[in-house]
Amino acid sequence: MPHVKTAFSLPEAVFTELEAEATRTHRSRSAIASEALTAYLKRLEDERFTEELNAAVDKIPEVEWEAHLGRLSHSAYVNATRLSEEDGGWPSRP
Repeated sequence: MPHVKTAFSLPEAVFTELEAEATRTHRSRSAIASEALTAYLKRLEDERFTEELNAAVDKIPEVEWEAHLGRLSHSAYVNATRLSEEDGGWPSRP
């Protein structure tokens, strides 16, 4: 992946921690900052996706949602039963 040089200001305390981590792990400050920014941007993307998904679910009428949950519950039961049979059944209770 191509790299782009950039410059930005950090609070001195953050820079000091970054420098210490770079020294401790034998990595460059750029590598650590890139990893941190990538993780931050991924978290934002995940949060936005969750918000969009929640907004879509909120638009489903309650009656349809309850019916869908019933189908999911039945499907989960069928899958759990099938998986437990493949493993020799549910463990017996003590």
